[in-house]
Amino acid sequence: MERLCRICSKKSNEADLLGQNIQIKLIDAEAKDDGDDASISDTVIDPADYITDEMISQYKSKYGTSIVGIEQSSELNSYGKVKSGLQEQKFKLTGINGDYSNVKAVNITMGRSIMDRDDEGTKNVIVISSDLSKKLYGENAYPIGQKLAVETNYGTRDLYVIGVFSKKLTESSREFAYIPMATANDISGSVSTGYPMITVMVKNSEDLKAFMNKTSSFFSSWYKGKTCKVSVQEEKEVQKKNQDSFQMISTMLTVIGGISLLVGGIGVMNVMLISVTERTREIGIRKALGAPNSAIQIQFIVESMIMCLAGGIIGMAIGFAAVYITFALFLNTSFTIHPEVVLIAIGFSMAIGVFFGVYPANRAARLNPIEALRYE
Repeated sequence: MERLCRICSKKSNEADLLGQNIQIKLIDAEAKDDGDDASISDTVIDPADYITDEMISQYKSKYGTSIVGIEQSSELNSYGKVKSGLQEQKFKLTGINGDYSNVKAVNITMGRSIMDRDDEGTKNVIVISSDLSKKLYGENAYPIGQKLAVETNYGTRDLYVIGVFSKKLTESSREFAYIPMATANDISGSVSTGYPMITVMVKNSEDLKAFMNKTSSFFSSWYKGKTCKVSVQEEKEVQKKNQDSFQMISTMLTVIGGISLLVGGIGVMNVMLISVTERTREIGIRKALGAPNSAIQIQFIVESMIMCLAGGIIGMAIGFAAVYITFALFLNTSFTIHPEVVLIAIGFSMAIGVFFGVYPANRAARLNPIEALRYE
């Protein structure tokens, strides 16, 4: 069994050495096919026009010597739910074929992945993430062979764990699991009409650009005169564009957050300056009784910190509530709040309070006690 685990783990790590991936995706016939996912992400394709198993079979017959494998997958239109003690674990179920793990470089850390024989026999098997395994069975448990009573919108199905995979850093934080494609169709009671997108792993010995042109010509011949067309892109280019888009969004959010902090900090400083003005006599009395400038400074800086800390806590509470409503109620999925993120947010709120509280604190500390006592 250990030897099998090592083989499966090595298999995913060797995927990059076997070939390079291209994505074959259906887009609207009027869409601009420039490789920009943003321009075609809202495209809705009629399921009747999906890439069918027959097309894929003919494609394999024609170009089988040039490819390593073809990834086919379909998400079940329902979340899987499993009871774990008093908690309920939710995860997305995806039906996959035998080539999926190789093409998508799924890192199997325990057991094995879905194979063609599982799909052909409609086996009741499942491959879960290492995070889900820890939640269900504990840190160092061996879940292979365990039975999961998975509840979906279509009923409850007993699935047996045959493998565990570790999620990539670039993958979604939501939980998901893999089952054979035929099993997914059997659970939902539907027959697969095809796929809006597939991924093909091309052998490294092939001229990728030339093969992409051949692939485009092959699939385009099936869509002449239809409302959609085929877009063939190198997966690395798609990922790079997605990363660039994500980086741009992150930069924009950072700038917006910085401006918000600046405006909020200036607001806090103004409130503290007003507080200094209103408490001028109090400051004068304290200084007349011998309070040093440092004590006055600390008092107003601490007040500024407390004000910002309160604002930060209220903001996080609103943020967590919005995330809960979005994920748990609308998307019907789970989410994780990391304690370190909360601590960083609290620390940053206090730092803003210190930074923008220094000027009002210094102004209060420099007040002349005699003039302060005369202030009305």
